[in-house]
Amino acid sequence: MDRNRNDLSETLTDKQLETLEKYDAAINEMHPPAEIEVFSCGFRLGVRLMIEAGVLLETGAI
Repeated sequence: MDRNRNDLSETLTDKQLETLEKYDAAINEMHPPAEIEVFSCGFRLGVRLMIEAGVLLETGAI
């Protein structure tokens, strides 16, 4: 991806390069919240599985 990005950057005008950098900055701002949400969903799922396994162990179901 980096190689393609460099190839693209070499063909852009200064104005186009500035626009691309602004786009990159906007995308990078959006990624951290999405990554946090993905982690949170996975963590909640893991906790639910642990709780369910604990309940099954206590009741002797497994």
